[in-house]
Amino acid sequence: MNDIKKYTLNFNNSRKQLLAVVVLTILNLTLILAEINFQFLFSAIVPLLILQAMQEVAHTLGSNAILFIGIILSIASTLIYLLFHFLSKRIRVFMLIALIFFSIDALVLLVLFIGLGFDPSLILYIAFAAWILYYLIIGTQAWAKLRHTTPEQIQAALQSAKQEAEVTEINSAINELTAENTPPGDDNDTSEQ
Repeated sequence: MNDIKKYTLNFNNSRKQLLAVVVLTILNLTLILAEINFQFLFSAIVPLLILQAMQEVAHTLGSNAILFIGIILSIASTLIYLLFHFLSKRIRVFMLIALIFFSIDALVLLVLFIGLGFDPSLILYIAFAAWILYYLIIGTQAWAKLRHTTPEQIQAALQSAKQEAEVTEINSAINELTAENTPPGDDNDTSEQ
């Protein structure tokens, strides 16, 4: 039961990281369109590159249609990750598919890094891509371990984890209250009583 709980929590954490990538990628796309020179690092790079390339072509040719196509393609390539996030809740193999897609994204980033002559500004992007890959790998490993687990077993493990978290929270609150109510210098030594 503890293994099921551990792998279920790992899988759910990986899904949360994947959702964070989607949200921050969409924010980055919005920042690019608003021509704000700021980006969040925790995002997919391919949608950003698509939008920036199409934006350059649109400015060069003076065509809003090309910019619109770039917006659609970049949003669609981001929403693929959102689709993997939602599908992985019921069909856990989509965590593996998300890992494959994000690995391609990370390879594009690595090629870009090497192609630009090891641009130091990309080092943080690579570090965050490695972070995301780590969580997707952990999620994929959890999926592999949970393949033969029934939904009922997973629900029971999650319920157990929730109860443990509530007990820990209650114990922590009790410890804080007793620490506040203990006079200074009292070491709570009850052995003399």
